[in-house]
Amino acid sequence: LASLLGVPPFIADKLATQARRFTDDGLDRALHQLHQADFALKGGRPALKTLGRELGDRIVLDRLVADLLSGSAQR
Repeated sequence: LASLLGVPPFIADKLATQARRFTDDGLDRALHQLHQADFALKGGRPALKTLGRELGDRIVLDRLVADLLSGSAQR
Protein backbone atom coordinates (compact mmCIF):
# COMPACT_ATOMS: atom_id res chain seq x y z
CA LEU A 1 0.00 0.00 0.00
CA ALA A 2 2.81 2.40 0.89
CA SER A 3 4.48 2.08 -2.52
CA LEU A 4 1.14 2.39 -4.29
CA LEU A 5 0.41 5.64 -2.44
CA GLY A 6 4.00 6.82 -2.59
CA VAL A 7 4.22 7.38 1.18
CA PRO A 8 6.26 5.83 4.00
CA PRO A 9 4.82 2.62 5.50
CA PHE A 10 3.83 4.27 8.81
CA ILE A 11 1.73 6.82 6.88
CA ALA A 12 0.07 4.05 4.87
CA ASP A 13 -0.74 2.23 8.13
CA LYS A 14 -2.35 5.38 9.55
CA LEU A 15 -4.36 5.92 6.40
CA ALA A 16 -5.56 2.31 6.38
CA THR A 17 -6.62 2.58 10.03
CA GLN A 18 -8.53 5.78 9.32
CA ALA A 19 -10.16 4.31 6.21
CA ARG A 20 -11.58 1.41 8.24
CA ARG A 21 -13.58 3.91 10.31
CA PHE A 22 -15.79 4.70 7.33
CA THR A 23 -18.63 2.65 5.93
CA ASP A 24 -19.60 2.65 2.28
CA ASP A 25 -22.75 4.62 3.18
CA GLY A 26 -20.66 7.07 5.20
CA LEU A 27 -18.32 7.65 2.28
CA ASP A 28 -21.30 8.14 -0.02
CA ARG A 29 -22.67 10.78 2.36
CA ALA A 30 -19.29 12.51 2.60
CA LEU A 31 -18.89 12.60 -1.19
CA HIS A 32 -22.43 13.97 -1.50
CA GLN A 33 -21.61 16.71 1.04
CA LEU A 34 -18.42 17.55 -0.86
CA HIS A 35 -20.37 17.71 -4.12
CA GLN A 36 -22.97 20.04 -2.58
CA ALA A 37 -20.24 22.33 -1.24
CA ASP A 38 -18.46 22.35 -4.60
CA PHE A 39 -21.72 23.26 -6.35
CA ALA A 40 -22.44 26.04 -3.85
CA LEU A 41 -18.93 27.46 -4.13
CA LYS A 42 -19.14 27.54 -7.92
CA GLY A 43 -22.29 29.63 -7.99
CA GLY A 44 -25.03 27.11 -7.39
CA ARG A 45 -26.44 28.97 -4.36
CA PRO A 46 -27.30 32.53 -5.37
CA ALA A 47 -28.66 33.35 -1.90
CA LEU A 48 -25.11 33.19 -0.54
CA LYS A 49 -24.01 35.87 -3.00
CA THR A 50 -26.01 38.45 -1.05
CA LEU A 51 -23.63 37.85 1.87
CA GLY A 52 -20.61 38.65 -0.25
CA ARG A 53 -18.41 36.07 -1.89
CA GLU A 54 -15.88 35.61 0.91
CA LEU A 55 -18.48 35.30 3.68
CA GLY A 56 -20.66 33.02 1.56
CA ASP A 57 -17.70 30.78 0.75
CA ARG A 58 -16.68 30.72 4.39
CA ILE A 59 -20.17 29.64 5.47
CA VAL A 60 -20.22 26.84 2.90
CA LEU A 61 -16.79 25.57 3.96
CA ASP A 62 -17.51 25.91 7.69
CA ARG A 63 -20.72 23.94 7.29
CA LEU A 64 -18.95 21.27 5.22
CA VAL A 65 -16.24 20.81 7.83
CA ALA A 66 -18.80 20.71 10.65
CA ASP A 67 -20.88 18.11 8.79
CA LEU A 68 -17.86 15.95 7.99
CA LEU A 69 -16.51 16.14 11.54
CA SER A 70 -19.88 15.47 13.12
CA GLY A 71 -19.39 11.84 12.26
CA SER A 72 -22.18 11.76 9.73
CA ALA A 73 -19.80 10.06 7.31
CA GLN A 74 -18.42 7.66 9.88
CA ARG A 75 -19.83 4.49 11.36
